[in-house]
Amino acid sequence: MSDENNQGGGGDDNWVATLPEALRSAPFIKPGEDGKVKPMDQVLADLTNAAQHMGNSIRMPGPDAGADDIKAFQQKVMEKIPGLMVTPNMEDADSMSATFGKLGRPESADSYKVPEGAGIEGEQLGQLKAIAHKANLTQGQFAEYLSSFSTANKSVFDQAQLKQEEGMAALKGEWGTAFDDRLGQVTSFLKTNSATPDHVLQSLQQGNLPADQVRWLHSLAEAISNEDGQFHKQENNGSDKLAPDEALSQLGEVEKRIFNREQPPTADELKVLTDKRMKLMRMAYPQG
Repeated sequence: MSDENNQGGGGDDNWVATLPEALRSAPFIKPGEDGKVKPMDQVLADLTNAAQHMGNSIRMPGPDAGADDIKAFQQKVMEKIPGLMVTPNMEDADSMSATFGKLGRPESADSYKVPEGAGIEGEQLGQLKAIAHKANLTQGQFAEYLSSFSTANKSVFDQAQLKQEEGMAALKGEWGTAFDDRLGQVTSFLKTNSATPDHVLQSLQQGNLPADQVRWLHSLAEAISNEDGQFHKQENNGSDKLAPDEALSQLGEVEKRIFNREQPPTADELKVLTDKRMKLMRMAYPQG
């Protein structure tokens, strides 16, 4: 055998004949489909590549592999392919927690960062963080959730504020020039009642108490003042301001007396009745 054949550079298959018979049919050495044998240097290169490939390969777990074997396999895969996503075991709390942690969920509820201008703080913010962490929200998802919640919360507040303003505007129209006096009467009633909660009085003074509650409280104050005369006398100081409907009723009574042909008023009475009629007209038609 020539030196060329021994080095594998000649291209004939004499070098294969020098191998044990069992190796002549081994992979990489046996002749190909065309019946030709690879040169020795090509076979050596193929064997080297195969060895390197085997060193980088990962064996798939068999059908009888346990949880530890599967976990070790997944770990090896993640080491070889860092960006690969592993499907968590939905029945394993630790597996779920680890997976969501890799996705971006903070380690604890208080680790969530609050976007600037969120408008939510204190106890409510703490509750929202706890809910978000329990739901495995990432920081980005929490920020979006908080933004949506804040927008919805503001919308509800704005609607409630608008309804409150509309209700009080209607009550002012209903009570007319008597509005301030009646509001003072309600305030006095609440102040002198030791059972009045502080937030109720504060809401009234800040204009945040619903109109129907203010109307109801006034009816209570009126009922009590009719019994002992305390609230109306203390707060109104003799004021004769009336709500439009009451002023209109009294206006009809005064006009009947003014235009009574059977018992016409005297000159002095007519002057008093005329002045009272003008006052009642202003209270009955405050927008006129």
